[in-house]
Amino acid sequence: MALYLPKQHIVIDVVDDPCSSPVDPDAFPGLTVVPVTCDELAHPELISEICGLSFPHVAAPAQQA
Repeated sequence: MALYLPKQHIVIDVVDDPCSSPVDPDAFPGLTVVPVTCDELAHPELISEICGLSFPHVAAPAQQA
């Protein structure tokens, strides 16, 4: 599975999704393919770090109730 964020010029490629094929980077020139796992997707703060994106609705772990 891949999540396309064209405004950020990023494709988030979920590499351990057994139902999908890998992203073909040549099919998306100008976009950076960022490989992540399902576990990493479960932690949006990691995606923020990996992709350099800001998810303002995601609280840091210490701030969560």
